Amino acid sequence: MVLAMTQWHLDRMSPCGTAAAYDRHVKRKEPKDDACRAANARRKREARATTGKARRQALLALAELHPAEYHALHAKALRYSRQQQAADPTRKARMLALRALAELFPDDLAQAHP
Repeated sequence: MVLAMTQWHLDRMSPCGTAAAYDRHVKRKEPKDDACRAANARRKREARATTGKARRQALLALAELHPAEYHALHAKALRYSRQQQAADPTRKARMLALRALAELFPDDLAQAHP
């Protein structure tokens, strides 16, 4: 069954160069133009940045809630990353300590990370 596009539908379609237009192209199996590809890439990039930033902020808030545990985990992780000769042992230790802290206190992380 083929439905004809009415003027009402055409007036309300998102113009090319938007993420909605990219989704429309995908749904209709149409070729995607450069403007729509760029809009979709921008949408994905912004989503990744927001998610990563929110998670980092939640992990840092968790470290402030449990400073003693964080410092103990960081010291242990720093020794490990130095043994492994990591390119940036301090950064690696921070990441490892925050991840371990998140595993120890998942409920606190869930409250800090919406």
